[in-house]
Order: sequence, then C-alpha cells, then structure tokens
Amino acid sequence: MSSESVVPAPPKRACHQCNKKKTKCDMQRPICNLCARTGTQCVFPLRRKPLTRNGIAKIGSSKSEGALANLMGLLEQASALQAAFTKLGEDQPAARMHLAEAVESLMSSDVARQTQQEPSTAESLAPVTEENRSPPSSGTFSARQETETPSTVGFLQYEDKQSLCSASFGSQTADRALDFGDSGRATITRQQPQGNRFLQLGISSELIFELVDLFFLKIQPWLPLLHRPRFQRWLDGIATGDGLSNAMLTPDEEILLFSVMALSARFSPSAFFAGSPPLQRGRQFAEQARLLQRQLDVSDANGLPYLQACILLTFYCYCSGPTSQGWMLSGTCTRAAYDLGLAEIDGERSLNLDPDPVDHISTEEKRRAWWLVWELDSFASIISRRPFGIDRRRVNVMLPVSDEDWFAGTVRRTCKLDPRLGPAWKTLRDHQIKDEYAWFLTATHFVATISDRFQRKAEIDLDEILSMENEIASFKLALPPNFRIDSHPLMFKEETFARCNRVIGTLLLLMDATYHLNCLSSGKTNPLFAYRVRAAEISRLIRQWPGDYVALAHPFHATSMLSPPPIAPSLVTGVDAIISSSRDLEKLVLSRFRENWILGSVVLECSHILEKGSPPTPTEKQIMWRYALYFPSYGTVELGQSRADVLESDVCHLRAPDQERAAECQSYHLTGNETSTLAPPSSAAVDWCDILPEPVGGDEMDLMLPQIPNGNEIIFPYVNVFGAVQ
Repeated sequence: MSSESVVPAPPKRACHQCNKKKTKCDMQRPICNLCARTGTQCVFPLRRKPLTRNGIAKIGSSKSEGALANLMGLLEQASALQAAFTKLGEDQPAARMHLAEAVESLMSSDVARQTQQEPSTAESLAPVTEENRSPPSSGTFSARQETETPSTVGFLQYEDKQSLCSASFGSQTADRALDFGDSGRATITRQQPQGNRFLQLGISSELIFELVDLFFLKIQPWLPLLHRPRFQRWLDGIATGDGLSNAMLTPDEEILLFSVMALSARFSPSAFFAGSPPLQRGRQFAEQARLLQRQLDVSDANGLPYLQACILLTFYCYCSGPTSQGWMLSGTCTRAAYDLGLAEIDGERSLNLDPDPVDHISTEEKRRAWWLVWELDSFASIISRRPFGIDRRRVNVMLPVSDEDWFAGTVRRTCKLDPRLGPAWKTLRDHQIKDEYAWFLTATHFVATISDRFQRKAEIDLDEILSMENEIASFKLALPPNFRIDSHPLMFKEETFARCNRVIGTLLLLMDATYHLNCLSSGKTNPLFAYRVRAAEISRLIRQWPGDYVALAHPFHATSMLSPPPIAPSLVTGVDAIISSSRDLEKLVLSRFRENWILGSVVLECSHILEKGSPPTPTEKQIMWRYALYFPSYGTVELGQSRADVLESDVCHLRAPDQERAAECQSYHLTGNETSTLAPPSSAAVDWCDILPEPVGGDEMDLMLPQIPNGNEIIFPYVNVFGAVQ
C-alpha cells in the first residue's frame, strides 16, 4: 500500500450559477466553463440542501398565504385610515403618505422575520477557497505545471484564475438590473443572454471563424486591441455542436464580433460576399453592431468588451467617410475609458516591481484599449482642429509591449509617456524601448502637442518654435536602429510587414510635425522651402514602401499624404519637379488606400478641392468641415463673417493668382514648368451615399450635408452617436 494518503475527489455537483440557470455544468474546478464565460463567481456546494422540492413548495406556499393575509390586513387598515382622515379633514395625499409608511414598516418586519427563519446561503454554499480546496491528484494540473514553460504556466494560471471575469470577453451579459446599496453605487445583477443574430442572418460559423482570422492577419497589425490566444479560446468555448450559429451570446459579445467582422470583411474572398464590392462588405455587420449598441442601456455599457466594441466601431466610422459618427463615438470611448479607470491603471505601480505574468496579460489588454482610445482622440482632434477630449497631463498608463511578448505572456519592462516633448523621447531611450508601437505612439504625441499649441490663441515666438524643432531632431536621432531606413532598408514580408509599416507611420508623423514647424519658421522668407523639404522626405519614404503592403497599413496614414501648401497648388506643381513628382507619388499611394478604405478617397477629394478652380459644393463643404486640417482658415471665423464665406474664401485664396507669391515662386524656380501627369479625381467619382451604409430603422448613417439657410450660416443638425438627426 502506498504511503501517500488518498485524497477524496470533490463531490460531483453543479455549481450554484448553473443550478440556478438550469443548465448543465461541466463541473471543472476551480471555475466551470459557464462561469468563466459569464464572468460570475463559481461556487460549488459542499453538501446538499436537506429540503426537497415538495418541502420548498410548501414553505413557498405558506409564505405566499402569510403575505396575502398581511396584504389584506394592510388594505383594511388603509381603508380605515382614509375614512378617519376624511372625517378629520385631512386630504388624500396625507393618507397616501401614512399608507406608504405602513407598507415600508411591514416590508422591513417581513424581511427581518425571513432572515431569522431561513438558513444562510453562505452556510450551505461555501466558496472554494485555498483552505478548503482539495489538492489535485498526481498527473493532473500540478504535474502539468512541472513540464510547461513559464509562459505556458502563465496561461494556465490565467485560465484558472477566478478574477478572469474582470477582463473576459463574456464578462458582460444582457438585461442587467441595477441594485443601489447603502453606498449609492450601482451593482450589476447578471442574467442570461438573449438570442443569436448570426443564426437569424444566416451567417455560418465557418464565415465567422474566417473573418476573425482575417482580422488578426490584416487588422490587428495596426489595431492591436485583442489578445488573440484568449479571444480564440473564448470563441472555441462558446461554439456548440452546431458551431457558433447556435451559441448564446450576450449583446456586447455580439457587438464585438460584428465589429470585428465589419473591419475584416473587405479582405474576405468568401462566396457570401459575391457581387459585393470590398468597401461595402462590412456594412451589414456594422449596421448590426449599431443596432445592438442602440438597444443597450446605460447599465449594460460599462465593461471592457463594450469599450473594445466601441473602439472598433469608431475606427470603422473614421475609415468610412466624412460623417459625425466617428467624432461622437470617439467621445463615447473616451468617457467609457475614464469610467473604467483606464487612465490610472499604472498610477500606483513601480517600475522596480516584477509584475505577475497572470495579471500582466489582463492589464496589458486594458492598456491597449486606453492607447487606442487615446489615438482616436488624437486623430479626431488633429484632423478637425478641435480640442482634445483627454487630458494628456493626467495619464498614468505604461506604453504597450509588442504583440509577440503579449501573446506569449512574456513580461517586459516598459515606461510611461511623459507629456513633455523632451522627457518623452528620453524616457524611451533610457529604458531601451525598441518596440515600434511605443515609438509610434510617442510620435503621435509630438504631432498632437504641436497641433494643440498652434490652436491656442496665444502667439508663438521663434524661441518656442526652435525648441520644438530641436526636440523633433533629437527624437529622430534617438530612434532605434530599425528606424534608420537608409542604412537598414525595410524588408517587407508576411512576418515583418506590421513592424515595417509602423516604422513608415512613425517617420510620416515626424515629417508632418517638421513641416508645420518649418512653415512657421521659414514660411515668410521662403514660402516653398518647407514644402520642398516635405516633398523630398515623403518621396524617400514612399520609395521604400511596397504597394502591396500600403493597403495593409494604418488607414490614418492616408492623411499624411496631403498637406496644405503655403501657396496656390497650381503654382507649386509648376515650379519644382520634386514637388510635382512627389504629389504624383502621394496620389498613387492614396489610390492604394482607396482600394480598402474610403478614407483614401476622402483625402483624394480634399486634394481635388485644393486644386480645382470653382467654388466648393455642399458635399465639399462638408468634407472641409470634417477635415479642417487641410483648410486652416476654415476654423477661424471673423466677426461678421459667415462660415459659408470662410469656406469659399479658404479655397479661393489657394487658387488666386497672387502676383507677389507668383514672383516669389519664379525666384525659387529650379528646373522648369513640369506639370503633374496624374489627373486629380473628379468629385463625381466619389459617391458618398453609395459607399456609406444605408439608413436602418429611420436613422441616417450616410453623409450629413450642412444646411445653409439663405446662403449665410452653415447649420449642422445635431447627430447622435450613430448619425440620427435630432
């Protein structure tokens, strides 16, 4: 006989949640599949309740009879009270007040009586803790830990951790009920999910898995939001015998899946999209996500999966044309991120502490969500020349690690993003951060800081401009070796294209920041100097950017392909061969973006507005309003001047044959009268109403055109999060 004592196996009973919901429990310890998916605490009963169903029914019947008798007595007392008050001359509201007090007293006494009579639930259903949990037998989880690598052990511990509900994709469920306790803070009661829209729409499980795989191959490289191993484990876990079509999903889970499919559908060769152009394939999924999001109330919209779905929807809207939906959803993401406390994730963390690999995966996912919200806020404010929604001085969040380290569960030390330009790049250099995503976010911070400084009313002096120019130059010199594309050419292939596109995107952002500063420092003395420097820099970057991988880059990079020239574009293209050829390169790159993203067509249309010689149409005015970065004077309205006048004067100013500027251009003439060989797209070629989603349920999701009463003031109707006119 073995000297080791035989540990009795835990009782085979369903957990409390499965028993309550009348579902079959897989009885996995320490947390079953249903509780892991719904984010509830898994509690297994240690003993059976002594009462039978008949006894419970009798007790429930006796309680109902007692409550009915109390109710009848209360009604008799109320009638007597009302009669007495009528005789005394009191009015009926006083009688109702006394009646309410009597009801409250009766309910409190009844609750106290039930508490004394019934046994406590905690006595019969004790949670499985470290003290009373049965140790695993040999050859199970303990033996498995000895043979696994540290990263794999981290995944196993993460799956077994009961706090998985805080970051699980199934942590939010439908039809929650708010319960306000003594503290006044709302708690959530989770209930069973309702229905499945995939089955109703005839979407097969094979198509869902295909679009999810395409998302991680085509979208995740520039939108690093989801943890792929855990997301796929969750997707496999909810699939039933018939696949995902019959799986019971919560509303936020459906929104998340529909948003993923809306972004990746444009790359799918499935027969499901036969006859549908790539730009329109994701429309139906975005519409379904929009309908589900509208149906959720405030109590449902407070979890990380909901925020992740909103982030994906916001990116979809910003890449789908000049509508207000992206701007409104960006604000929703910002408020939801603050409500989840994501801005203070690392507020009390020290860089000297070794983080737990289990917590690292969950915390990194929240960091990713925060930085994508931060990126959306930056892009929305820069492109429209509006104030930022995030206070960048009060952010305590570490910069993200690479996807490879995150997926493998490898803990890497990182740092926070300093709001000041100088310490920002120094912190990355001192911590030897080499990940391209961290440097890309820092470059975005440089552009956002400079844009915010230019939008202030206070004048900017030459010393401040020179200081920012020095910080940008220092940032470029501090870049890791993989950003030095002249000495280390980029090698684009399937395994490296995501990193290479990050390098190109970072250098494009630094080019934009340098161009805007050069326009201020040398624009008065030499108006073409800044534009020519930009033309040479962007030509150098495009020459190392293969066209096949341009379409897989961040769609926001399309906005870097156009910058407002300091003088009329017609004069610029005819003066310098470098400027003329660089504009052709930019338009060719935009045509590659246009294959998969409507944003590429929007930027091409902005270029056409700058170059054409007629007043802007209402559709063009809408584009100018949404993309005010390319039309700087449109954001400034003089006293007594309407916005319609500013719109027309802003374009006409760039077209006017200013004699003085023409003379300056001729003095800067280098080669001859080379002209662009690539014709700009016509406005008729961009039909926004055909590209953007159609109205569903009476809500307008297509282009919102400005209303111009009497030809004076442009009045934009109020639009809700999904474009419904109020």
